[in-house]
Amino acid sequence: MEEAVSYISSLILEKLADEKKVLLLLSGGSSVSVNLQIIKILKNHNLDNLYVSLVDERYGAVGHIDSNWTLMQKEGLDTLQAKMYPVLLGENIVDTTKNFEGNLKWLLGATDYKIGIFGIGGDGHTAGILPKSEAVKAESLAFQYSTEKYNRITITPKCIRMLDEAVLVAKEGEKDDIILQLENEDKDFFLMPAQTLKKVPILKIFKF
Repeated sequence: MEEAVSYISSLILEKLADEKKVLLLLSGGSSVSVNLQIIKILKNHNLDNLYVSLVDERYGAVGHIDSNWTLMQKEGLDTLQAKMYPVLLGENIVDTTKNFEGNLKWLLGATDYKIGIFGIGGDGHTAGILPKSEAVKAESLAFQYSTEKYNRITITPKCIRMLDEAVLVAKEGEKDDIILQLENEDKDFFLMPAQTLKKVPILKIFKF
């Protein structure tokens, strides 16, 4: 984990020192522990040009127990003196997704360097983009749909391809096989959405 945290925090601080506006998109799931360590480092710096949002969110009331944003808020996300763009604003899921897409469109255009931190599922999903789901082929920047466990709001492959850099973090041992597939095989995006990460100009993979 230390290698991933050091790389990402140093990259962000380097871009900010160069007076770049930086967009940071955070993931939930196994990436949260990495995110929280990055937050601890960044919070001691000037973050006027840092813009923070999510790659995906679980829809519900603001502050609900399964929210990715809420989980990180409880662990220190609010200590960052950055410009924050949570997904959930207390609206219905359609309007919430439209608002998220509007924010993404503005953020992607207004920032100089765009970084996404991603996890990967054993089924090859990343963000909230599940294999064989409607989200894989969405033409929008954000998409909402129902799954067995959650109503999901996620960025799309189209949005991922607009990033400058993607950092994939995964637990060693647990995700070794799927990462090997990602690195060595060119599978159909529909079957393995994480393949989209290889379309980003820079993809870094860290196991912890």
